[in-house]
Amino acid sequence: EMNRLENGPDFASLPLGYAKTDAAGDGAEVEFHQRLMASMRQSAIEMYHRAFCEVAAYARHCNPTSVYWIEKSWNLTSTNLSYLFVKNWKEIILVRNIRDFWRSQFLYQKKILSPDHVIRAHTLETYNKYVSLGQSYRDRRDCVLLVRYEDLIEHPAEECRRIFGYLGIGFDSETAVICSNLVRDFGEHHNAMETSHQDDQTTPDFDAYLSSMTFDERTYLASLLDDMGYKL
Repeated sequence: EMNRLENGPDFASLPLGYAKTDAAGDGAEVEFHQRLMASMRQSAIEMYHRAFCEVAAYARHCNPTSVYWIEKSWNLTSTNLSYLFVKNWKEIILVRNIRDFWRSQFLYQKKILSPDHVIRAHTLETYNKYVSLGQSYRDRRDCVLLVRYEDLIEHPAEECRRIFGYLGIGFDSETAVICSNLVRDFGEHHNAMETSHQDDQTTPDFDAYLSSMTFDERTYLASLLDDMGYKL
């Protein structure tokens, strides 16, 4: 994976080349910047492709009979570029109600005994993480599968059937039972992480967090949520 600044949903605008010249605004300078950006972008893509091929070759060496390669990633560079290079690429974006996601971030950090300043940082970063997911879905909604966590909990067999169908894998009654049992085991964790459970007085108020955002941030977040079937 290659890290990048998460200030845009589309890799096409990154990385940005920058150089300061004396001829500010000159037509030649504009053309120079365009060529520089294109060159740097192409170099980054080629580097990603070479790294991917090395990993793929090693994975095949480790398991010559493997059929599927599964990657879990928050890295937008991986997901934005992989579908260009990987034959039969399939992408599933798993999302959750932002209020529960926000609470889950906080409680997980408490669970692993993170310092208070780390907990606050993770909680405050919820907006950026969620927006990144929403942007990824908006950018590639015609070629990815969106799965909502709540639907998976409420209707495990139906959602798993939909996922298996998207992946081109058979789904029979025995598989349906296995999937339902697996999801059922998540029930206790799911209930503990829901914002509807207000018995934990240590959990910060999401509405206060929401009010700390600018109007533009809230509006954009609401539009992304609407794309995924949620309301802010």
